[in-house]
Amino acid sequence: MYRAMMKILRCCLTLLALALSVACAEPRTRPVGPLPDNTRSPIGMNVGPWVDYSTTQPFVDLFRTARPFDDKLDLDEHGWVRSLRPGEVAQTYLAWNIDGAYPSGHYHVFYDGKGRIDYGGAARRLTHRPGHDVINVKAREGGIWLRIVETDPKDYIRNIRVIMPGGTCRDDRTVWARTREDCPPGQYLSFAEHYGEVVYNPAFLRFMRPYSVLRFMDAMRTNGSPVREWADRGKPDDATWATAAGGPLEVMVDMANRLRADPWFTLPHAASDDYVRRFARYVKAHLDPARKVYIEYSNETWNGQFPQFRHMIEQGKRRHLPGDQYQQGTEYYSERAVEIFRIFEDEFGGSERLVRVLATQAANAWLAKVVLSHKDAYRHVDALAIAPYFGGYLGDPKAHTGQMSQAALFRELRGKALREAIGWMRNHAKVARKYGVDLIAYEGGQHLAGHGGAENNERLTRLFQRANRSPLMRPLYLHYFDAWKAAGGKLFVYYSQPGKYNKWGSWGIAERLDQPRSEAPKLDAVLTFIENNPRWWE
Repeated sequence: MYRAMMKILRCCLTLLALALSVACAEPRTRPVGPLPDNTRSPIGMNVGPWVDYSTTQPFVDLFRTARPFDDKLDLDEHGWVRSLRPGEVAQTYLAWNIDGAYPSGHYHVFYDGKGRIDYGGAARRLTHRPGHDVINVKAREGGIWLRIVETDPKDYIRNIRVIMPGGTCRDDRTVWARTREDCPPGQYLSFAEHYGEVVYNPAFLRFMRPYSVLRFMDAMRTNGSPVREWADRGKPDDATWATAAGGPLEVMVDMANRLRADPWFTLPHAASDDYVRRFARYVKAHLDPARKVYIEYSNETWNGQFPQFRHMIEQGKRRHLPGDQYQQGTEYYSERAVEIFRIFEDEFGGSERLVRVLATQAANAWLAKVVLSHKDAYRHVDALAIAPYFGGYLGDPKAHTGQMSQAALFRELRGKALREAIGWMRNHAKVARKYGVDLIAYEGGQHLAGHGGAENNERLTRLFQRANRSPLMRPLYLHYFDAWKAAGGKLFVYYSQPGKYNKWGSWGIAERLDQPRSEAPKLDAVLTFIENNPRWWE
């Protein structure tokens, strides 16, 4: 009997040791919890730029998205102000012009070095001691400006952190807790004491839970990116993550791990092989092994408004590729994308965890055929991606849409606009089937935005914004997503996370993180589609 009991005990200890070893394995960052199972979600989300003017403030430390200090100042390699000339000040902005879409309350400002910081806008200093100010913020009064007015060149002010009020619960980081009473006993983590561990705004984590893929194009500042070498990238110890170099890869990987979402990276158009290899190596080493990695070369390289479009043409000419300059640019994009895929395959030991994406213009199926067929690129590709927006033509000044009533606008959207977008879906589904790749969407949704001068038509802007807030948008969206599924489309990555509507467009799925679903028809439609359509592939 004794031997039998000892055998059972040894077995239990062995199982316990095995469980602990699994618990301590990758990922190195804890997921947020509790979370719904987003692995069956057919919808991903484009993560917006990490900037001061975004209504989606994803970090507990608001300085992560602060506007960079003026580069005419004496800055160190991380963007901190080393010295000030007589009469000079260094000013930056936080949560600026976002209509109070961030928490009010007492913020703790920590910093290293010696000097003096002043505050204004919605902020007033309450207390001060060296390296630590407490400011009271009334978000309804606007954003915050922060001004370094004195700094010691021998020990200059740096490492500024502006920490939100409140905290979260240890076992559910999606809860914003005003006080410890909002969490179970022993669970409260105040942001001021735990900002090194509690990186993300709980409202952001809660909002992003339903989405299976996070596309980091805007967070990486991919359009016109100046990044060529690994040293050029955005780094965790930069003064702010709102620079042209984009947010740190380390943070994007960590965010994907915590949300149990697959990351979608858009590599800079001028990135060297060494940059790509180091990027792939970091992702392989730190991303949860259960996660797949979507890899795309740049963003909309066919789009003439972006610098990467010109880069493709220049490089296509340099390689003496056939055809006119537009075709040369398209073929270079295809070639370079495959080269990048091969580097990732080498670092990952194959393509099993990779989704290799070639993206093209939704309105131009010919382009899809070129990028897939050039040198048999399709053999190294998993998915063809398009952005089947609807209604874009209505923002053209020649359309005279501003004269329409709301009812007339929705008749146009339900008719011509949706038919056009659905036609693009079907055309590309045929191309995808021909080349044996999946059809996915890298962006999509409504495209009601003035352009070519029409962005300054205030009547048009008001019409478009009312349409985006109208309950009539919900059934339109449901029909749109149903058509995507029926055409043979798979993953759809929506554009974009919550954002303030303005004359340049109403891109946000909602206008702020805390907007109720009942007041955000686009958000309600997307969540309804997720709930009623678990992933229909794999």
